[in-house]
Amino acid sequence: MSSLASQLKSISDKSASIALNRQQRSKIHSRSLIFDPKVAASQDYDEIYDVAIDALDELCELDSRFNKFKNSLFANDSINFDRNVQSEDVVTQLDQNINAFFTLLGPYYNFTAALRASEWLVRRFQANMHNLEYMILTALPYYMQPVFIKILNVIPKQNIPQIFEWLVTAKDQLRSPTLQVCFRAFFNDNHLFTFYSSFLDEQIKRNTTYKEQLVFYLSITIQLLPASNKNTLNETLIPVVLRSSDLMLTSKNSSLRLGAYSVLAVLSAVAPLSIELLNTLTFAVLANDIALEAQFAKQTVFLLIQLWTSTTELTTSEALSKTPSLPINIIEHIDISQAKKDKFLAIYFSSIFPSETSLQLLNMIELKGNKRMFKFVVHTVLSSLKPQHLNGGVTSNNNSTNYKDTILDIVRKLIKLDQATFDEMLKSFRLTVSELELTLEGSLLATHSGDEKLDEFGDNVDRDDDTEYTKFVDERQDDKEDGDENTKFDISKLGASAPTYLDSKYNPEFYKLSFAFTRFCSKVDIKSQRAAILHFTHKVFQNPALSITFFVKSGIIFGCSIYMVKNTADGKTDFYLVLPLLLIAFNDPSSHIRAAFAQLVQLVSEITKAIHENKKKQKTLLFFESEVYANSAEKKMISPQDAIKLFAFIGSLDGMRLEEGKIATLLKSIFNGKFDKKTLGSLYQTFILNQWAQPSLPIVIKQRVWSISSQLNEMGVNGVRTYFWDTDIKPYLAKREEWLVQAKEAKLADYYNIVEKSLVQLVGGDHLSAEDSNSVSHWLCQALDSNTSLQLVANERITSIFPKLTSVESKVIILSKLVDLLVSDDYVEFDPMITLQSLPLDSAVFLQILENVKIGDQMPEQGVVKRRRRSSSSTKQAMAKSDMTNLASQHLRKLSIILEVLEVNLRKASIANPKLLKVLFKILSDLDYLGNDGNLPILYAQEVLASCLLLSISELKNSNHKHQLDSNSVRADLIVNSLRNSSSPQVQNRLLLVISELATLAPEIILHSVMPIFTFMGAHTIRQDDEFSNDALQKTVARVIPALASTNSGSFTTEIEFLLASFTAAFKHIPSHRRVRLFVALTKTLKPSNSMHILIYLLGEQYYQAKMQKNALEMRDIETFVTAYLKAFAVETQLNGLDQFSNLLNELPRHQLEENSKIYDQLRSRPIFGLAVVNSTTEELLKKRHALLEYLNSVLELDSANFDVTSLKSRIDIALKESSENDTLVLPQIRHMTSFALSELDIYTNTEPHPEISAELFVMLTSLVDLLPVVKFVESITEFLDVDKLGDNTAIKVGRNYAVLAARKFENEISLTLESVVENFSDLDKLFIVLLKGIERNVDLELQQAYLNLFAVITSKLGVDAGLTAKFSSVLIKSLGVITTSSGLLSSESEIVIASISAIVSIVNVLGIKTLGLFPKIIPPTLKIWEQTTTTTTATTTRSISATKIGRDEQNESSKLVQESVLLLLSCYIKKMPSFMVTTLDSVILTILNSDLTESQIKSSIMNLIIDRVNIGQVFKSLCSVWTQRQFYQSKNPASLGLYLNSMESTINKLEKREAISEATVFMKWLIQAFEFRDYSEKLGPPIRYQHYSSYGKFFPFVCYCLCHETQRMESSFHSCAIAYVMKLNDKSFRPLFANLVRWAIDGDNSIHDVAKTSRLLSFYRFFNKLQELLKSIVTSYYSYLVDATSECLKSFASEEDKGNKDATTLRRIVLISLSLSFTFDQDEYWSQQGRFDSICQPLLDQLSNIEESIGKFLVKTITNFVSDISSKEHSEVVLKGLVKFISYDTENLSNTKIWTIRTLKSIFQKMGEQWLSYLPILVPHIAELLEDDDEAVEIEVREGLVRVIEKVLGEPLDRYLS
Repeated sequence: MSSLASQLKSISDKSASIALNRQQRSKIHSRSLIFDPKVAASQDYDEIYDVAIDALDELCELDSRFNKFKNSLFANDSINFDRNVQSEDVVTQLDQNINAFFTLLGPYYNFTAALRASEWLVRRFQANMHNLEYMILTALPYYMQPVFIKILNVIPKQNIPQIFEWLVTAKDQLRSPTLQVCFRAFFNDNHLFTFYSSFLDEQIKRNTTYKEQLVFYLSITIQLLPASNKNTLNETLIPVVLRSSDLMLTSKNSSLRLGAYSVLAVLSAVAPLSIELLNTLTFAVLANDIALEAQFAKQTVFLLIQLWTSTTELTTSEALSKTPSLPINIIEHIDISQAKKDKFLAIYFSSIFPSETSLQLLNMIELKGNKRMFKFVVHTVLSSLKPQHLNGGVTSNNNSTNYKDTILDIVRKLIKLDQATFDEMLKSFRLTVSELELTLEGSLLATHSGDEKLDEFGDNVDRDDDTEYTKFVDERQDDKEDGDENTKFDISKLGASAPTYLDSKYNPEFYKLSFAFTRFCSKVDIKSQRAAILHFTHKVFQNPALSITFFVKSGIIFGCSIYMVKNTADGKTDFYLVLPLLLIAFNDPSSHIRAAFAQLVQLVSEITKAIHENKKKQKTLLFFESEVYANSAEKKMISPQDAIKLFAFIGSLDGMRLEEGKIATLLKSIFNGKFDKKTLGSLYQTFILNQWAQPSLPIVIKQRVWSISSQLNEMGVNGVRTYFWDTDIKPYLAKREEWLVQAKEAKLADYYNIVEKSLVQLVGGDHLSAEDSNSVSHWLCQALDSNTSLQLVANERITSIFPKLTSVESKVIILSKLVDLLVSDDYVEFDPMITLQSLPLDSAVFLQILENVKIGDQMPEQGVVKRRRRSSSSTKQAMAKSDMTNLASQHLRKLSIILEVLEVNLRKASIANPKLLKVLFKILSDLDYLGNDGNLPILYAQEVLASCLLLSISELKNSNHKHQLDSNSVRADLIVNSLRNSSSPQVQNRLLLVISELATLAPEIILHSVMPIFTFMGAHTIRQDDEFSNDALQKTVARVIPALASTNSGSFTTEIEFLLASFTAAFKHIPSHRRVRLFVALTKTLKPSNSMHILIYLLGEQYYQAKMQKNALEMRDIETFVTAYLKAFAVETQLNGLDQFSNLLNELPRHQLEENSKIYDQLRSRPIFGLAVVNSTTEELLKKRHALLEYLNSVLELDSANFDVTSLKSRIDIALKESSENDTLVLPQIRHMTSFALSELDIYTNTEPHPEISAELFVMLTSLVDLLPVVKFVESITEFLDVDKLGDNTAIKVGRNYAVLAARKFENEISLTLESVVENFSDLDKLFIVLLKGIERNVDLELQQAYLNLFAVITSKLGVDAGLTAKFSSVLIKSLGVITTSSGLLSSESEIVIASISAIVSIVNVLGIKTLGLFPKIIPPTLKIWEQTTTTTTATTTRSISATKIGRDEQNESSKLVQESVLLLLSCYIKKMPSFMVTTLDSVILTILNSDLTESQIKSSIMNLIIDRVNIGQVFKSLCSVWTQRQFYQSKNPASLGLYLNSMESTINKLEKREAISEATVFMKWLIQAFEFRDYSEKLGPPIRYQHYSSYGKFFPFVCYCLCHETQRMESSFHSCAIAYVMKLNDKSFRPLFANLVRWAIDGDNSIHDVAKTSRLLSFYRFFNKLQELLKSIVTSYYSYLVDATSECLKSFASEEDKGNKDATTLRRIVLISLSLSFTFDQDEYWSQQGRFDSICQPLLDQLSNIEESIGKFLVKTITNFVSDISSKEHSEVVLKGLVKFISYDTENLSNTKIWTIRTLKSIFQKMGEQWLSYLPILVPHIAELLEDDDEAVEIEVREGLVRVIEKVLGEPLDRYLS
């Protein structure tokens, strides 16, 4: 782009939002994201700002980063911000803020708040023109969603940049572009991809990327890379993609990292990448630690495979070499081709070689058939082993040194895979297999047979070593002469002075020579090392035997060693003494060392065989004798012949001896084997083990010896440990430090595992004698005292050999030691308690150990008296001494530990016996004394002891043997004594469990302590709030009570009563959530028949006490508990308990008892009665009886309150339905309780009258009968309802209660059908007859009412089944005749009337039209009854204020109920016979509306019912008639008027259009009267409910306000009805009606009342304004009917005739609003017609002359809308002239007139803008004059208002024109 073009474009961009004309500004302003353009064009910035700021608040809740824009883009002063007049810096900052906002908005475009907030940026700052790139870029990921099209739609087409031209089609078509369209755009324009990638990079840096954006980028990039050509990739795409990927990888966003992985994987597949680039990418991928975490590991590995398999090269990766921890298991299971996997594994193997995972990696690579990869791997391995740095098997490469075993295995695997190729690669490195073996210190090729090995290590030595040695000496001499650096190391100065190196005292010399030997070998070439070793041996060591000890101790054996043996062999020297030491090497983990020593053993075998085979007693020199037995007094050797047999046996087990870890098995076979029918095993064992047990052997040999011997010991080889006991084991503790020094010198790193474990495993084992067991125990105890790691080994050994100890004493020794360790404060390496608990212990051990820590013997004791507490004086005396206290405390700790161990063993094994139990009881007693007299902390010991007692007794009880317990030792009183003395609930609970178990094992022991036990549980245990206490309590009772019952004691009932009395005494202290479960379990244990009634009675006693104390909360707790308690039992159990409770009530005395009487003595001896009852007065007994009956009734009532399946009532019903046999289980108890209630009722009603008890008995009787199902209930109450049998008040009261109860049961519990009646209610006819007879007889008012209610309920149930209705229809018709007489509906008692109406409603609901014959006997009398209620109400309202209050309280309640009953009856008839109610519909509607005492909701529902059921046309006529003819508008109740209007509106809404048109005249008559209601109501005064305030002057304003408010609300309802009716008319039918309405408003035509014109006009204009708001331009032409009238009104307003008249002001405001609406909705230039313009223009402008301050704004708006509506310039000039008149100084105008005229001009300029600028020359002179007006208010209004608006429209200051 040229410089000129860029400058022009810049200018164009800056001026894009500048509009030079109104039309262009409107177009720019109408571009909106959320509003229709027409709506947007009319909006101001305040409205848009309000919408946007709310949206911003929502965005801030989603992302707090939006908060920063509240003070910039969305600040309050931004409303007046105009970017077109700002400086460049301000605009730049603005654009940056907007771009930042859109960047942050990207993730939230799916939220509506995003567009609403963006609306402000588009509308106020024109972001759609100046920031459109960011708008498009952030929204582009939403290309398929409507939001993207909305954003494109607000961007002007000419402003879309060239790079986004491909979106123009989508904008034009308003259709979202497809992904293919987007891809094509990016494919065709590389700059677009670069541009978008740069934008994405910035987003990544700012951490504002989002999911949709990343998905869009990936979808484009992944398609673009494969589709692009090579040049495009290399020049454009790859640099851009790599830059973005690098940023993604460095981000902490997991989605970005995975996105980078995807892009790089595709990139590597489509373009070859250099090794340098691959390393860079790998470094970038692995730079972040999270790359190899669980969530990314698989993806990271997959990407690395893709990258490194994309190249054709096989090379080492520098980046991968830094990552040795790549998860290999993921590589193994990743889903990718095997070829790629192998290639990557080979590269990774090469990069990190050597490492601990190298072998695993190699095993995963498939090298077979892939020679190139095989060579690459071999090259990697051999390159790491540099020959010039190799020496003696050790390389200078640290990694190779650390992983030489791994490398050895790798090389072996490679040779096995392809030996030929491997040899080829070796040659290229100028290496041989032997040299490699020496380097790696192991054999590589497969081992050959023994002869071949002998050739290799023997014959070859014979053949070559002399030559090599001679050559080496010659070369060394030459080097020395030449001054080679090797001459600096002179081995001639090294002299071996030790006779043997198998003695540890020569260790310093050995280590010195070892260092020299290693150093010497490092100076020699690999090929010359064998000769060098021979040279070193000859020069340093005195003899071959000494050199052999050196190499054996070093663990090194070479071919030269074999050479030395063979050279020493002269036919007269035996070498077999060295065999035991050579066998040690077979335990070496290195296979090549084991193979080398095997060769040496074979060589010695052949030498021995050569000397002694087929020869007799050849005298020879024993090689190695002095070295082996140097410090041994006794030499245990074998003969040569026996040696030959041993060698032969070893040779036969060639495979075993060469396997790792098989040496112990080999030796076991030797020691247990037979040789030529001779048992030589013990001889060989002595020979070998005696040599191994030599005390002088160094640690490097000893540790191997102990390892092999410990394995033999574990295998059970007899006698192995005895060889080492005196030499190694016994003195070990003393020599341990010396051994440690040797181990350190020998560099044995893990002494604990390598040395100490092996030695300790030689301690103990199988076949131990008692003496040996004691010795072992003592040694292990000494080891436990060592305070070193030896403790751990000794502890492990104790655990393993403890079962093998044969004496109790040895076990006790160990146990005592472990206990001492626990008690002492010294640090121990292990947990002795874990060891103690893991040891298998029997009762004999525990008896012995408990005897050792016996506490009782530590103190002097008094003689023991059976079952009596010992005196503690001696104990106190002893405990007074501090040393005794410390000793007792120490023993107490030991005892606690032993008891813990005993508890564990009791749980694991059966070790309990009576002796142990006796000891435990003895300890229990002693602990009690120590706690009380010594104040020692015995609680824990007691708790553990209790557990041991419990477990022991349980075990004895469950055993099959019968045990005899010592009653002098096993005593319940000891337990009870501990219970009382202990303060720990845990101890108490455990001791209770001991009692429970002891009760089942030996019941006779606990019989004498039952009462103290029960007392303790009631006082303590039952109050605990924990599961353990609860469980202990239940178990104790469950075991003790059966034991008590089994004794057949006559006091069993007394014991139960005592137990329950003890427990219930603590009821209030028992946690509430545990009470039910506790007492239920207790009752089940004691059997409900023995205990339930006692428990209920005892709680009743507490209820009585709480009532006396007026403690309602406690009473409620007891009621709730008993209710829940009963639910836990079966129905028959509950009834039986309640029945027996009634028996206890019957046993309760009615009068005060005489002392020493029989009944006095009987009741006094019973715990549930006692002295509290027998000493009570008669009054107290009556109160108690009353309280107990109240308590029973409360429980029954509470149970029935929740009618569910758990209630007693439901369960009785279920039981009776399940089986007829249950009748005998349920009904007898109810009958018995009913008989009790009736008998008690007779006593306390007739014999000894007591009203309160009688009332409770009535309730009890009702509750009991209510428990029965309806069927049984009806059968039982029918005779009680017969009035002929109701002889006294009691019977009448019982009958009334039964009737009420029956009504409730029928209503809630039954659904009658014909089948159920036939099956279950055969006596239903009889019940109807009894009820009708009772209704007709009028015996008692309450009884008659109850009968009517019961009749109504039963009748309502009959309507469910049609067959049932037919069956009883005749009975119901007959009953209707009785109910409509003076005995029912015509009764003078309102209660009877209400009940009768209820019965009639039930019958009508059931029979429907069949009751039409009795219609005259029902509806007319009912309406008269209703009129009586209104008469009573009216009379009440005419009284004084105090009389009114009394009337409302006493009389209106019954009238209200009657009214509601009448309305219920009317609604019933409307439902059942709506067509027959039409004749009386007016009266019915009036009845409903005038029922002032009835709630509005009820009346409203009945009116809705009429509208729904009755013909809607008839309803409409009746409603109109009620208003116009029955003058309902005179009602004093606003609520009734409101209900009427709501009903009218609902009726109109439901009315058909055809009916609406036909009834239009009727409606118009109603509407005119409705519009006159305001005037009528104002003349009438306040409604009746406000009239009593007239005497209180201060309340009169409040009355007026309420009246005005209610009148306005009703007038609004009139308008709603009218508009709803109008909407059902067409123009043809409505115009005449509207004309009539206009004539009524103007001339008063058809007016009913004398209504003032102002009032009529007010009502009309209010209605017409609402009509205009609804119909808008449709009714603009209707103004033709009232243009003249409106003009006249305006003229009258301007003439000041009605100035100060409030109604006139209101009318003026409403007329102005009417005109304003008409001007606004005028779409047909209606008001531009000259005649209408002339008639309205001047009168409207004249209002400025005297407009009131309160309505001036309406005038301004009206004139402004008028100017906007008229289109011609002539009309505008007329208006202008009219306005100028009111501001011109040529005419006299008031300041108020000027101000409102100025405001009008200001509003016009704001609305019309530039269209009125042409009139500025006319206005400027007048504006200049106004600015100099004498009135400051006028000047300010012009300066601050009009001038500023004109300047804003003009675009420049007005001063130039004014000057």
